[in-house]
Amino acid sequence: MLLTLNAQAANQKYVIHISTDDARTQKIVLNNAANLQKHYGIDNVEIVAYGPGLSLLTQSNKNTDRVESMAMNNITFSACHNTMKAIKRKKGKFPTLTRWG
Repeated sequence: MLLTLNAQAANQKYVIHISTDDARTQKIVLNNAANLQKHYGIDNVEIVAYGPGLSLLTQSNKNTDRVESMAMNNITFSACHNTMKAIKRKKGKFPTLTRWG
């Protein structure tokens, strides 16, 4: 589907979700977002992290520098509020996320 949207890409918003803490899968998601932006020249790319995927947006994640760099290049990162509330219920506080999360 993405290949057929080339002319319309600037008017589209692309949302990619990540729901795993698997480092390889997180890297693939970051690569996909970067490729969308690079190949289609769009700024409407968002990565939504939920469940275990929320780890992508934590300071301890090994991709923190890349997330920061991508955020500075207009890729939006969002943390699922339901996941954050569930963590607060379980641990007594919200998780500490990067400023991009």
